[in-house]
Amino acid sequence: MTPASLLASAQRAAELRAQADDWPSWPLTDRQQGELELLVNGGFWPLTGWLDAADHDQVLRQRQLTDGRPWPLPITLDLTAEVADAAQAAGHLGLRDAEGVLLAVVSVSEHYTVDLDAELDALYGPPPATADDATDAARRWWRRQHHPDRLAGQVEGVEPATHWSFPDLRLTPGQARQALGTDDDAPEHAGLASPEPPQRVEVQALRRDSDLEGADPAALVLVLVGGGANDPLDPHLLVRCWRAIGDHLPARAVLAAAPLTQAGTGERDEQLRRLVLANYGAILAEAGSGLPAAVDDGPDDDRLTPAELRRHLATGQAWPDDVTYPAVTDELRRRYPPLDQRGLTVFMTGFSGSGKSTVAQALAARLADRDARSVALLDGDRVRHHLSSELGFSREHRNLNIRRIGFVAAEITRAGGIAICAPIAPYDDVRRDVRAMVSEGGSFVLVHVATPLDVCEARDRKGLYAKARAGVIPEFTGISDPYEAPTDAELSLDTSELSVTDAVDRIVASLEASGHLRPD
Repeated sequence: MTPASLLASAQRAAELRAQADDWPSWPLTDRQQGELELLVNGGFWPLTGWLDAADHDQVLRQRQLTDGRPWPLPITLDLTAEVADAAQAAGHLGLRDAEGVLLAVVSVSEHYTVDLDAELDALYGPPPATADDATDAARRWWRRQHHPDRLAGQVEGVEPATHWSFPDLRLTPGQARQALGTDDDAPEHAGLASPEPPQRVEVQALRRDSDLEGADPAALVLVLVGGGANDPLDPHLLVRCWRAIGDHLPARAVLAAAPLTQAGTGERDEQLRRLVLANYGAILAEAGSGLPAAVDDGPDDDRLTPAELRRHLATGQAWPDDVTYPAVTDELRRRYPPLDQRGLTVFMTGFSGSGKSTVAQALAARLADRDARSVALLDGDRVRHHLSSELGFSREHRNLNIRRIGFVAAEITRAGGIAICAPIAPYDDVRRDVRAMVSEGGSFVLVHVATPLDVCEARDRKGLYAKARAGVIPEFTGISDPYEAPTDAELSLDTSELSVTDAVDRIVASLEASGHLRPD
């Protein structure tokens, strides 16, 4: 069947807005808002709402719905237990954007909970042996993104989300089909659905398959701008790259953008891309499918995997000329210049009294003297005073404080500056979250100030360890609360063996060796 829109009529939408004032509501995350958009506009057809428990379990086990139709990933509405209970009692839930605008209403049919560990194992396999594995990063992303409580129910769209970014590309499946000339139910045109910049081999496949259609062939390029796990690229960069190669696409190519999130599941992601592309009216053009090539646009056996692409971008290397087009390379280099021209976060972690703050201050002064980039110091105590004064020292509040530091550091880094952070940051999972957050817009270097605990306690200039030993300060790192030493630090320092100047020299030398700092 042709994908159907779930957007209510103007009259029905007005009724829903009036009724929703009496119903509980949920502020959608970016991922959820993208999923809602694809539900409402038909991109997730045959889904007409959030999956119930039976469909969720069947999708995990068999990659299909309970009616036998293929579906690879669980599209579920996850939320807090409190809101789920209230919505089930009311029978309805309003779904709102970040500004409180009502985008849709769910007629609640079921409230259920899932075992997140079992869900992770079904999607990604068992936990990998190393925490640095890409699968581990994807598993952690999924866990951060999803609550165990889920709501199922039919969705009615109230109004489409407003998009200020590339609004001309935000085509619905119906609009894409109309532009392609797909009148019947079955997709018939060649297409691509890509979360990556264009590579020659896939563009060649698109041109080849579209030329096989005969006279005046049409083709679809669906740029996937929903982000996701494993270092997603900036959607604006993706769109610029695809726009830049318009001359290499088929003459009647339709360029569109869809908010499909990539979960990092490999085959399941690929299967969902195919289904969404088909709803937009196209069949995936297969590189290396054995069909005769209609054009000769360069080698067709050279391509970079997403991991290889990230390595090139991480080091500022240009793509090889036979992999992509010069216009794409230009766009990528503008966004990913050499490391010594990018924003940078140096994140120091260690016990209280380890010397982090003193080394951070000296490093900030050293870098400000020799580098044109602006330098900002985010010391733990200063951040507590100015940014997190209302927080306590529970694990939850300490994690929130570190994420706030990470957010500010990420914005400084994205703007091309240098952020130097010096909190205790005792928990590995939050440090990795901050690394991922910062790495979206620049470089991240973790420095473990590994001064032994007994040395830190002997210094105890603030008297904190004595109070912790006396039970005055609960949950104190190293005394009554654990410190998880990092295994992914780029550099480890012990200030009981190094002077402040020597420690800064070590950091500077490491930044120079890794290319993050131009030799003086």
